[in-house]
Order: sequence, then structure tokens, then C-alpha cells
Amino acid sequence: MKKILCLFLFGLATGFVFSEKSVDEVLKNFDNALLKSSSTTAQTAIGFITYADTNTSGTVATYFQKEIEKAAKNTRRIKIVPSSSMGESEQVVVATRSVNLGMMKKKNTTSRKYVIDGIYIERNENIVLTLFMRDSDGEIVSEQTAEIRKKEIDDKKLTLYPENIKLAAMIQQDFDSVSQVNVQENKMADAEKKILIAASMLDKENNLVNILYPDDTVKFKVSTNHNCYLAILMISADGEKQWLPISDSFMTANTTRYFPDIPGAVLRVMDGFFGAEQVVIYAASTREALPPQTDEGIYTKQNLQQTRKFQLERQQEDVAMGTFKITYTVMRK
Repeated sequence: MKKILCLFLFGLATGFVFSEKSVDEVLKNFDNALLKSSSTTAQTAIGFITYADTNTSGTVATYFQKEIEKAAKNTRRIKIVPSSSMGESEQVVVATRSVNLGMMKKKNTTSRKYVIDGIYIERNENIVLTLFMRDSDGEIVSEQTAEIRKKEIDDKKLTLYPENIKLAAMIQQDFDSVSQVNVQENKMADAEKKILIAASMLDKENNLVNILYPDDTVKFKVSTNHNCYLAILMISADGEKQWLPISDSFMTANTTRYFPDIPGAVLRVMDGFFGAEQVVIYAASTREALPPQTDEGIYTKQNLQQTRKFQLERQQEDVAMGTFKITYTVMRK
């Protein structure tokens, strides 16, 4: 028994050593996976790289994205393209990491595009980066893990997460609690009572982004599966809440709109506030079921749950609702 246990432990140790891969090796494995799927040239966008399950990023995320772009040049089939060049369904995959909201086009095997996204965590003295290659239908073509020595990241003075990670984690936990309530309700509700929202943030060149810098300008791209009314809450890096002024809050089902929708209005990133910021999009089949857009000030724990409670108190049997959250990180230049 002791001998078997020793052999087992030795296998774990050697397996760990042999499983370590660089980003370059991961991209080569993706390239081989494309070969098996009979793809010749794969137009691929680099999606979001985030820290654990926080949906936030440190400066290491941009470093990883650059490493992916460099490694792709050493492959036969992967051609990196900007996300602005991708179609509606591919952009949904980038923005939602393959969540199919019923607004994606049918499979198209002749002109399929791809997305590489990932998450990273700390493990002992390493940073473990798990990368996913997804096709335009959101299906995972290949999943690979790279490991980078944490010392290498530290030497480059890169950060793993934003400066306000505690606030970001609190908001995420609050939103997850609300989402769990929504899931439980939807199990009992008719499909017509569910409003599904697909939303993303675009830069001035219409690329999908989740990392911004001071003076960047952005807009929100929103679609829903039912006719509804919208309200958009923005939570800044210091926790200040602000409702986005909207000219026309009515959304027609299965159409795409951009916000701000007020002529001449621009959303510009201000200098001096750094860290994770949140955008919460509320949808309801009646105006009355939207949260009151007078609640501003500093975000406190369970704010989103309190807003949801307000909605439930005013909900009628024929009212449908939905929520969607965009998380992005403002970094120093």
C-alpha cells in the first residue's frame, strides 16, 4: 500500500510538471484543435481575460492578451482580428462568454469565427491562466491551461486585480444573489415572463472592451428578446451611483440599440477614479416595474437586492423583468 501511494504521489508530481504550459504552447494546441475540426484559417478575436470569478481585471490581463496575440503569429491557422470585425452573434459570444440568449444566428460552418477568452487565478507560486477557444456558436473548441511564475508577473510590476477589488466583489455577490432569485422565479414562470438582455460595451472603434483608460469614450450596445422598458444604473470605481439619462427607454424585441441615446451625449472616462466599475441594466414590460431612478449616492451592501425587492413589490402577474450587468476596469495609463 505504501509503495502504491508513493507511486501515486509521484505521478501527481510529474503530472503537474508536465502539465505546465506557456501561452505559446496553449495557442499551438488550439491550432491543432482547429486542424481536427477541418478549419483552414480561423479569424479569431481576443476576448476578456479576468481574475477568478470577479469579472474584473488587473494590468496582467492586457499583458496576457498581448502574449496571445504574439503566440498566434506562430500558428498556421489562427488569425487575430478586432472584435469590431465580427458579426452580431460572435460579438454576443465575446461579451457573454457563450451565454446563448436566443438572439444568436443559426450555425454557419462555412464562415465560422472564433473567440479566445480566459480566467486566471493564483496557485502557490504560479499564476494559472485557463484559456478557452470558442466558435461563433459559443461552443468550446478547446480548453487549455498555462502557468506563469508569479515572480515573473511581480517583476513586470503587473497587478492581478483592480484597486477596489473588495467593493467589486461585494457588488458581484449582491448581483449574484439577485440573479439566483431570478433563476428560481423563472423556473416557475412562463417563457413570456422572462426578459433576456444581451449587452456589451464598445469603444469608439466599435471593439468590445472591458478595460478602459482615462479619456476613453464608450457606448452600450443592448438587445432584448421582448418589448420592454430600460433603466441603466452606473456604479463608479468609488461606489457612486448614477442613472444614465435615456431619451427613449422603450426597447423593441430583437433589435439593437446604443446608449447614451441622447443626441450629442458622450460617455467619457474621467481621470482620477481607477478600479472596477459596474453597469446594471434593468428591463421590465411596464415603466412602473422599473426601479426609481432617483436613488443615487454611494453603493452599500445589498443595494441591488433592495432594488429588486422594490420591483417585486410592484410586480403584477403580467409583468416580466430582467437584469444584466457589465463589469469593466478603469486602469491608469
